[in-house]
Amino acid sequence: MLVAILEKLKQEWRMIKSAPFAFTFVCVVAASACFGGFRWFYHDRLSDGETLAGHWKSEAEYWKNVASHPSQIPPPTATQPTPPKTVTRVLPAPEYGAQIIHRENFIPGDSKYGSGLRVTLATDQRRGPVQLLLICDGDIGLAPGAGKSSKSGAFIVESQMLMPSHPEVWNVKWRTPEWTPGDAITFEFLSRKKIDAKAVIPITYNPNVQ
Repeated sequence: MLVAILEKLKQEWRMIKSAPFAFTFVCVVAASACFGGFRWFYHDRLSDGETLAGHWKSEAEYWKNVASHPSQIPPPTATQPTPPKTVTRVLPAPEYGAQIIHRENFIPGDSKYGSGLRVTLATDQRRGPVQLLLICDGDIGLAPGAGKSSKSGAFIVESQMLMPSHPEVWNVKWRTPEWTPGDAITFEFLSRKKIDAKAVIPITYNPNVQ
């Protein structure tokens, strides 16, 4: 195998010696092609590098100019705050004449709630059956199922509920006792946080009308 390779090299060498100018020409052409390809590749890369360098130089000059002339920097655009959404509660037409005459907070015995609110109401006219909306400034946790009249004592309400989606509004109805001027009605509420009663709205209530 080795002998065959040596014989092949001898034959090639004899051919090169017999035509030295042709061999030299082939070598020159091959070297020129390699150099031309190498130069084209790096010239393209160099051109990209020069373009990128020019871009960064322009950016640097811009920010240097801004830094040296701060008065030319445009002021930031003021962002207008989004106005709060106005929530309109649709309530029945109220009667006038009921009011909150006393309210006080207390510590409840139920550990699930952090605060209690005792509210006393009065009316300027005879009412019965009675329906009221009591509005607080925070969520009511537990609304009472009974009240206390200063004249007749404790009584059970006919129905009561927190308004859907508005746990700060309590809707209560009772038929007896009749509510009269000079008769203060007291209710107690429990909540997780301290709350206060803001308004009471009497509603015309006819239990015979569904």
